[in-house]
Amino acid sequence: MSNKNMPIISKRFCTMGFTLIELIIVMVIIGIAAGVGVPKYISSLETFKFRNTLNEVSSFLREERLRAISMSKTTSVAFNLQNGRCWNEEKKTIFLPLEIELSAYKTEMYSDIKKEKEIKFYPNGTATEERIGFSCNKMTSVLHVEPLGGLVYFRTDEDIGQFTRCPRNQEIQ
Repeated sequence: MSNKNMPIISKRFCTMGFTLIELIIVMVIIGIAAGVGVPKYISSLETFKFRNTLNEVSSFLREERLRAISMSKTTSVAFNLQNGRCWNEEKKTIFLPLEIELSAYKTEMYSDIKKEKEIKFYPNGTATEERIGFSCNKMTSVLHVEPLGGLVYFRTDEDIGQFTRCPRNQEIQ
């Protein structure tokens, strides 16, 4: 064969591409970035889920207060601390995620096996005073219902040392 029939390959085409070492270095960098980023991403998802649940519960309670005012009658919302759900008289129910545990304020705790708490809203806008602790991993928040104005709010990262935890009973749901 003569050299005239062979294609001419320029040096530019021979140097294109990546070596195995370069590919391994890039893969290691991607692995390190994923190792650092994924736990933070998962943690932020848990925080979002926890805060979303708190917003859903407070909205539910605020709607019930407005219903009491608009219908001129006393309404109530019950919380079952062991199975993590709350409901109103119309049977509208919110099921809390299994990761979230509820706690009762120690001075208000009673020996009822069901560990239910009830919040009443009155036609004049007032409510029964209540505090319920919510916890998920290291995040804590306390639901406050003020008696005079029926104000419903959460305080995040409030100490729940004065609360009695009610472990979730997963069979009831």
